[in-house]
Amino acid sequence: MNSDSENECLIEERSSDEEFSSSESESDDDCLDSARDWCQIDVTSPLPSHPKFPFTGNPGIKVCIGDSGDPFEYFNLFLDDEMFSFIVEETNRYAESFFENAELTPGSRALKWKNTNKEEMKRFIALLLLQGVVQKPVEQWFWSKRPILSTPFFGKVMVHKFKSVYVPKPDISVDESLIAYKGRLSWKQYIPQKRARFGIKLFQLCESESGYIWNSLIYTGKGTAFNENYNDYGLSTKSVLTLIHELKGKGYCLSTDNFYTSPELAELLIDSKTDICGTLRPNRKGLPVSFKSSTLKKGEIIAFQKGKMCVLKWKDKKPLHMLSTFHNADMMEVKAKKGDSVKLKPKAVVFYNNSMGVLIDQISVYLTILCCPKSTAKILQEDFSTFVKSNCVEFLRYL
Repeated sequence: MNSDSENECLIEERSSDEEFSSSESESDDDCLDSARDWCQIDVTSPLPSHPKFPFTGNPGIKVCIGDSGDPFEYFNLFLDDEMFSFIVEETNRYAESFFENAELTPGSRALKWKNTNKEEMKRFIALLLLQGVVQKPVEQWFWSKRPILSTPFFGKVMVHKFKSVYVPKPDISVDESLIAYKGRLSWKQYIPQKRARFGIKLFQLCESESGYIWNSLIYTGKGTAFNENYNDYGLSTKSVLTLIHELKGKGYCLSTDNFYTSPELAELLIDSKTDICGTLRPNRKGLPVSFKSSTLKKGEIIAFQKGKMCVLKWKDKKPLHMLSTFHNADMMEVKAKKGDSVKLKPKAVVFYNNSMGVLIDQISVYLTILCCPKSTAKILQEDFSTFVKSNCVEFLRYL
């Protein structure tokens, strides 16, 4: 009997301990859930903002550069013999595949094809670069012998490397660029805000200070080569995560526009010790209801905090929505572009303007100016040549 009563007592004690442990765990979960909810910030006396993640990257040039100042030496940093060998190999392989499948007439000019080599390919790349300097509206005019059109020199002559040569500084930006292209292409894009308007869209990750294009991703619709680890996310999120994949966990600070910025992306970047600051669409999932519906007068601001993430709405000429992981609702004085007047702006807005500015748009201008009009050119040739041109410009400008 004693043994049975003792067992009953032990069972009761265990059950009570389990109930206590369970209720304690549930209480902890409730506390954590409530801590992860949006809390409105008192903008009259905001708490200190969360600090940035400590930067552990090692930025700067990662190759030895001589003192000669020869532009060709800098060019070889990106396109060395190994890269040219790869281009030549793939070009000849494509030609072989073409002849196996094509039905050519005896008089076809394609039958005169001979396998290319590194020296010939170097001359070809040199001509592409020169066509960005000496521009003509029609491709054939570069080879014209008419005195009024001719450029005799042309008749006489005929993305891994960019990561290894240079590592970006802590502040980086992601945006899209457009390479002008008017030929037929199923995934040709129309972006009215860009200088070219029609062309090939690229998602690009750049160093904010210099504009160096560290990573680039061609958008080809459903066939876009995103990192397979991020296939479950939407287009804007997985494009950013693919571009920044090799920089995660090093304390980088990313600036994005409202196409990319979202609470989902911010949470994922926080988990990988990466900060973000960018403009925000008020209808994104996971935002407070009053964030979109609240009405503000000019100069007023409303803000909400959720863990390390802060969202704010500020009324200037029109409402501006921002998300940042290292800002709060603090304001700062900014001198107007015209005159000596001073204006109050949120620190997050000032940082974003300084980080993004017109940097990515300038790169689009480089791509448009340096890209010569070849509507019938092969698409990979077009993208490759403009990518080389724009990054060589930025690398030399950085030096």
